[in-house]
Amino acid sequence: MGLGNTAEATPPEGSAKAAGGSLQKQGFVVTSVDSVMNWARTGSLWPMTFGLACCAVEMMQAGAARYDLDRFGIVFRGSPRQSDVMIVAGTLVTANQESTGFPSIPGVSFPDVVNGLRVTDYSTYPPNEGSPYPVFVPKVDEDGNDIAGIRLPDVSVPLATYMGWNLGSEGFAEGSLCSVIGSTIPFPVAKSDRQESADPRLAIEERYPNHEAYVKQVEDAAKRLVEKRFLLEDDVELYVELARKRNIGIE
Repeated sequence: MGLGNTAEATPPEGSAKAAGGSLQKQGFVVTSVDSVMNWARTGSLWPMTFGLACCAVEMMQAGAARYDLDRFGIVFRGSPRQSDVMIVAGTLVTANQESTGFPSIPGVSFPDVVNGLRVTDYSTYPPNEGSPYPVFVPKVDEDGNDIAGIRLPDVSVPLATYMGWNLGSEGFAEGSLCSVIGSTIPFPVAKSDRQESADPRLAIEERYPNHEAYVKQVEDAAKRLVEKRFLLEDDVELYVELARKRNIGIE
C-alpha cells in the first residue's frame, strides 16, 4: 500500500503496554500515521479474488505483492452472486440444445461435440482413463444469448445471437469446434423476413420501433450497470455514441 517499511509494523517490546498506560492516564497516544497503518496491516484482511482459469491466475499475479495493483487504487471486484452462472440457479446446464433452450435458428446447428476430458490415473503406464468429466454450459434466453453473467448493453439490447462457439464449415473440418472463435448470428430486420425463414427470434423492427428507440434502450441498460457499479459514467456516453452510429437496418 506504499505506507512505509513493514518492519515498523512490529512495535518495540513493551510499547503496547506503554501505549495502554498513556491512554489511561492522558486519554491519548502520540505516534505516527505510518506506524498505525503498518500495525493495522499486520492483522488486516485484504480482498483476493480467486480463479482457476489461466486468465484468473494472471489476475491473481497482478494483484499480488509483485505488482501490487492496489497501490494504484485497483481492487478486483467479483460479480454479484445473483449474476454468477450456477447449477443450483438453473443457469448452468448440461451441454445439449434442449437443456440450454437454444432456439432452432435456420442454418445454425447446435454443437454435438465438446472438448471433453476424462478422469485419468497417471500412476500407471499407459495411463488409465476413467469416466468423463461432466460438461456444463450457460442457459440461454429466447434469442440464444446467455441469461446469467453481467449482461452488457450489446447483450441485453441485442441485434443478434452472440455465441461462444463456432463450427467448421464444409471443407474446413465441418462440424468440429473452431477453437476459441465465437459466432454472431444477426436477427432478421423485417418481420416478413423472419416469417419467411421461420426464424423464431423477433426481427429488429419488432423489437425497436425506430433507431432512436434502440439508442434509448442501450442508454437505459448502460445506466443500470452504472448503478450496479459495473460501468463508469463515461462508458454510458460511449455506448450511446456507438449505438447512434450503428446501422441496425431501420431508421
